[in-house]
Amino acid sequence: MQKDFVVPVLKQYQALNNRDASYFADLLKGIDPIWPDIYGQPSIKPRAFNTLSWPSGREPFQTAVQARAILQN
Repeated sequence: MQKDFVVPVLKQYQALNNRDASYFADLLKGIDPIWPDIYGQPSIKPRAFNTLSWPSGREPFQTAVQARAILQN
């Protein structure tokens, strides 16, 4: 998770001050102590690879083929 993207959106929704504002406030409190897991984690490549749901050779998009090739190395 990249907080740079998530936190501003949550703040925008919280600022609407509607019936869901307290939920967004709770999410903002809970996000702060979470350390981003996208940098320097050895498990990132296998986790990304496991999101490819198509069998090898049956990918519907060229980008999926390219992602598989990158993530298998």
